[in-house]
Parts: sequence; C-alpha cells; structure tokens
Amino acid sequence: AYITFFLRAPYICQSAETYLKVDLWSRVVEEALAEYSYDALVAGVGYTLSVSFGGLRLAFAGFHDKLGVLIEAVTEKMRSMTSLPENLYQIASDAFGDQLRNAVFHSRPISQCAMQAGNLLSRGNGFPVEDLLKAFENLKREALDEVCGKVLGECHVEAMALGNLAPEDARGLAAVLAEGL
Repeated sequence: AYITFFLRAPYICQSAETYLKVDLWSRVVEEALAEYSYDALVAGVGYTLSVSFGGLRLAFAGFHDKLGVLIEAVTEKMRSMTSLPENLYQIASDAFGDQLRNAVFHSRPISQCAMQAGNLLSRGNGFPVEDLLKAFENLKREALDEVCGKVLGECHVEAMALGNLAPEDARGLAAVLAEGL
C-alpha cells in the first residue's frame, strides 16, 4: 500500500526564508526519526517527508496493516519538534548548508544553466537556490522554533492512497494523521 499526504500551508511559500525554515525543520524531523526508520524498514514499511512549494509531502509505503503505527510515530515526532535539539539541528544544517553551497558555487556549467532555466520556468513556484543560501547564512536554530506551529496549525491536508487499501482503510489512516497533527 502507498499513501501520500500533502499538507498545504501558506506559511511555507511566503518567502525564501520561510521555505528554507520548513525545509530545514523537516530534515531535523527526519534526523530525529532515523533510528525509528530502520525498525520500520525491517517491519516492511517506510516513509518520506519533503517540502515542495506550498506544502509538506508525507508519503508512507509498505504493509497496509502496519502503516497506522508508522503514521502515529511520525506525526507524534513532528508535533513534538517545537524546539529543535542542538545536536540534530547541527547534523541537518551542516548537510543542508553543504548542499546549498555546492549547488551555488560548485555546480558544473551545464547544471548552472539547467538551474537558471528551472528558476525562470518555475518563477512564482519556488525560490532560486541563491536566495535560499542567502537566507540560510543568516538563520539561527531558534528561528525554527515557530515552524511547527505555523505549518501544522494552519494546514489543509489532502490524501491519495494506492494499492491494497480499501476506502475505509484509507479514511482510517487519514484520521490517524489528522489526530496526530
């Protein structure tokens, strides 16, 4: 079974800084769940948490009878990340900062052309990586304390389910997510 939730929140696309905050916050949440993710993988289920323009995308896959437990664990961790632990923030921010700096300063010329073309084609649907790097350089861990409340407090959730899920099962998993958030 496969179920994707898209959490639409206006806060995410307000500016390059808010987009960056949510992206980094989601990476810290994933880092906090890293140990649990291994156990979930062994049990035959997995998840991804990512940011796209306008929302957070949560995707779960695996045995349908175990997805509810994973959804509960992920939403509980998301809700609890109102203040980010320094060690997890450092791990996620170091990797993310390297990724941004590499994209801006160390890309091959053909990749730079592709990024610029993508920026022009998606104008209004994203932020140039240079703007994200500029916002990242001024970011402090404490600035991410507001992210959880701003995103989860004003989000609209959409769901798509595929595989061997009956409509009642899909509604039940959506209810588990809604209760957790």
